[in-house]
Amino acid sequence: MILLLTKPNKYWILFFFAIMLFLIFIFSDENLHLRVNQYHCSFFDFFFKYVTYLGDGLMFPLLIVSFFFYDKKQSLKFFMAALLTLLITFVLKKVIFLGVPRPIEFFGADKLHLIDGVKMCYWNSFPSGHAMSAFAIFGSLFLYVKSKVLKKVFVVLTILAAFSRVYLSQHFMLDILVGGLIGTAIAVWSNLWSNKLWDDRRSLKTIWVWKKN
Repeated sequence: MILLLTKPNKYWILFFFAIMLFLIFIFSDENLHLRVNQYHCSFFDFFFKYVTYLGDGLMFPLLIVSFFFYDKKQSLKFFMAALLTLLITFVLKKVIFLGVPRPIEFFGADKLHLIDGVKMCYWNSFPSGHAMSAFAIFGSLFLYVKSKVLKKVFVVLTILAAFSRVYLSQHFMLDILVGGLIGTAIAVWSNLWSNKLWDDRRSLKTIWVWKKN
């Protein structure tokens, strides 16, 4: 996929997914979650409590509206990514994998470190919608910007937003792995399809103007 081949950081996502797969294979998804959950402190409790909002679906309309006045083509890409993310999340979480328990339901609240003020969800764990949104959003931004520094920033924000779901015990590692893979595919597909739609639109407009004259 384009995101895996774009320089710089062409291997960042592959490395991130490979590490998660390795850890899940070694420890199992459930044991891995308990191991991660035991490492916590007040700083990270506060940090991940708010970083997790970077993967919120509300980021999409903010970006769509913002880019509409600056770059309509990119606004279209975010619109397509938002529709795909919403549709795929609904089908997977509410239809195919309906009722899959989240960590707090699977282990019980007494076995987990939970953070005050975080509203916990109990069901429909697989895959992570936040991770899917984060990878779709920041993957789209990664493809859009030219700055190497900004690309690195988006890489870090993506990983932090996805990992926050595990730290907050809202998801298992496998949930964010699959959500991240799907989100990456959404970013790439939205970029390619939106480019095609935009180019076709301009071609049709050019033909119409030519015939009119």
